[in-house]
Amino acid sequence: MSSKKQIHKVTKPHPDLSKELLWKKPLFWQTAIFGLAVLLYANTIKHGYALDDVISITMNSFTKKGFAGFKDILTKDSFVGFIGNASELSGGRWRPLALITFATERQFFGQAPTVSHIINVLLYGLCCVALFRLLYDFIIKQNLWLSLAATLLFTVHPIHTEVVANIKSRDEILSLLLILASLHLALRYHYGQGKGYLLPISLICYFLALLSKENGVTGIAFIPLLYYVLSKDTPTQALRRAIPHIAIILFYMILRIAVIGFTHKQIDEVMNAPYMLATPLQALATKLYVLLLYIKLLFFPYPLSYDYSYHQILYRNIFDFWTIVSVLINGALLVYAAINIRRKDMLSFALLFYFFSIFIVSNLLVDTGGVLGERFLFQPSVGYVLALVLVLQAGSTHFIKKEHERLKVILILTLIIMLPSIAWTYMRNKDWKNDNTLFITDVKTCPNSARTNNGAGTSYILLSDAEQDSTAKQRMLDTAILLLNRALKIHPTYVDPYLNLGVAYNRKGDIEKAEDMWNKARQRNPTHPKLAEYDNVLAITYLNKGNHAAAGNTRNYALAKSYYLRGLRYQGNNNDLLYNLGGLYFTIQQFDSARYYWMLNAQYHPQDKGTLQGLQALQAMGK
Repeated sequence: MSSKKQIHKVTKPHPDLSKELLWKKPLFWQTAIFGLAVLLYANTIKHGYALDDVISITMNSFTKKGFAGFKDILTKDSFVGFIGNASELSGGRWRPLALITFATERQFFGQAPTVSHIINVLLYGLCCVALFRLLYDFIIKQNLWLSLAATLLFTVHPIHTEVVANIKSRDEILSLLLILASLHLALRYHYGQGKGYLLPISLICYFLALLSKENGVTGIAFIPLLYYVLSKDTPTQALRRAIPHIAIILFYMILRIAVIGFTHKQIDEVMNAPYMLATPLQALATKLYVLLLYIKLLFFPYPLSYDYSYHQILYRNIFDFWTIVSVLINGALLVYAAINIRRKDMLSFALLFYFFSIFIVSNLLVDTGGVLGERFLFQPSVGYVLALVLVLQAGSTHFIKKEHERLKVILILTLIIMLPSIAWTYMRNKDWKNDNTLFITDVKTCPNSARTNNGAGTSYILLSDAEQDSTAKQRMLDTAILLLNRALKIHPTYVDPYLNLGVAYNRKGDIEKAEDMWNKARQRNPTHPKLAEYDNVLAITYLNKGNHAAAGNTRNYALAKSYYLRGLRYQGNNNDLLYNLGGLYFTIQQFDSARYYWMLNAQYHPQDKGTLQGLQALQAMGK
């Protein structure tokens, strides 16, 4: 009887035990993590394009070609497809992988932001799963709950909204996803199953990560460290294990230089070179201060903004209080990590991973073209969540003796952090619906940024175009003018607000002010590509004014002539202006002037029938 009972117990487990085992399976939790990531960003799927999507998708001549653009994407700077020339930011950009995915989407789906958003969300979910597997399988070594806590904190962190909601930032997601996959495969090769094909696949993944974004070059430091802390290897042995990945990094750097060169272009616009107006000490102090802001955003990611450029973050001096605080905090963390990494301390590795990842975008090594970017925290946040969980574990050990009680406390704290993070991420996602929602929201967060004021001003102009109520339309245009003038007060030589002020005044029917704004922009940047468009507006406007003055009972030919000549300042080859001006001179019997403008028009437009008839009339009259 006893043996039968034993068989009965083995073959038919108690239902509660079966349920408990399910909750302890990593597969269950990685499915849950993926589902959480997808649900959290599901409200971005119906969004349109926003912010830098114009650079990589909507106005990138290479990605718009679909498969036909692959060659250019692979062989040219990543900004060339947008601006048609070398990047206006120093250092150059070569990030072909994300652009190839955009070109592929264009080939199959056309311009479809929903498809792109779905892909971003799914890739983010995979990235979170890859982090969980790396933590659980190797870094936190089979500690399911600590691995889960760290991954959940990463998944719901609001600082990632820019990366997921802005389609262009797929390069960040692909980079980290492929780095995590590469590390997992490499660790399996060295310390796990050891199958020979794992290492080549790992190296391919790492190379693709580098083709997504340059962030992966930091692996030249953190990969040997990871091997070191996870094993009994000496530093030399760990470095030897990392040689294949280091070789891939060096190969990538050589290939990158071969494709886009290694030039440092001098930038003379503070919007793209934020420290150009600072003294060397001010620049250094401000960069160090920004490192404190990054830590603040990791611990308290509110409020958030797409832009922190000139003059939102003021230049600091080397003895500024918050600069000193930043040096002390970051310095203390670095010293701790440097001292304790020799003991194979995982917290030290987490801190060093953070510092290596943030260093490449800190402007201390190379200029990024911006002061601070929330997307720059995507890879460093892995080090942050790992360090946070390890600190919680260490802290709870001092106060709670039982392990299951400690884990319970950590999970409760994780939940407490997660709930507001989920709410804030969900709300912040809505701001990324399109340019208008983003720009108008973030100018309130960063009111001292010239770029946010210019962006919000532009959005109000676009909203006024769609507004049917004339009073509301004028109110929106007035708001736009207010914001654009604020941008100029912050940065008086900023060209874009002048251009947009011209548009706003033109919408209000004040062509004189519009012309003045566009000419002020011309003084600052005579070759700006938008000027041709606005010159056409001026030419057509003065043509219509001239036609109106020359028509009707008053027939003010002197005023009409002044309008035609004014229009020709901006479009000297305009067919209608030249023809009508010639006709006006013919009407007032100034035949030499009529012949001059008709002959000039015939040079530009030799098939224009009216001009040819006018010249024939002059010839018939003997004039």
